[in-house]
Amino acid sequence: MGRRHKEESLHRDKNLAVGKERIDKYLHWSCLFESRSLVSRASRKGQIVVNGSPVRASKIVTLGDKVAFKKGSAQLTIEIVKLPGKQASVKEARGFYKILERTSETE
Repeated sequence: MGRRHKEESLHRDKNLAVGKERIDKYLHWSCLFESRSLVSRASRKGQIVVNGSPVRASKIVTLGDKVAFKKGSAQLTIEIVKLPGKQASVKEARGFYKILERTSETE
């Protein structure tokens, strides 16, 4: 493992130990977005809101934070209940958040 990868791994482990993760990683690893670049694009458009405030992709989130975003034609609001720390399967990812509200544009 190269020095850069070792430092990134230590930083990631430190964030998880204190219950923190970047919103772009969280949404991607929780299978709510297909890629971190899509999270970044949505955040630049102001479409990702954490605890009532629009955020950048680098925003640090913690357990209990409420996150609202658009997914397809639906607007979702979730509560973070677990930080994944790495890419997870879709089945595992369902346990990382609790859906608080789901609204459709057709309503």
